Amino acid sequence: MRILTLLAAGLTALALAACQTSPNTQRGAVRGAAAGAALGGIVGAVSGDVDVAEGAAVGALAGAAAGAYQGCTQDNACPWSRQSQQHSELIYDQSADRYYYENYRTGCTYWRNGDLRYCPPGTPY
Repeated sequence: MRILTLLAAGLTALALAACQTSPNTQRGAVRGAAAGAALGGIVGAVSGDVDVAEGAAVGALAGAAAGAYQGCTQDNACPWSRQSQQHSELIYDQSADRYYYENYRTGCTYWRNGDLRYCPPGTPY
């Protein structure tokens, strides 16, 4: 039980530290962790299958993850979000008659099958 509590607290702290640049992500993680801890503690107390602290720890971890996801979506900072500034765009190359992706962050381009098309000199890819 103590290990699970420490693990949940550590993962929640890590998630919050990684989200400092996205205010809604951080706020959502904190609110989700608080709500999840309260709900998990209640479920643990009522069910009797798990200890209250263990239920609160699991609830805090699940709530932080759900809240961070919701905040990340609101901030458009999630790598999987199509509105994210880091997302790639699919472009058609007429001369090669193929599609390629442009990575906005690095400037590198990749063919649709994943092979490197072009990368600016000195850019790690």
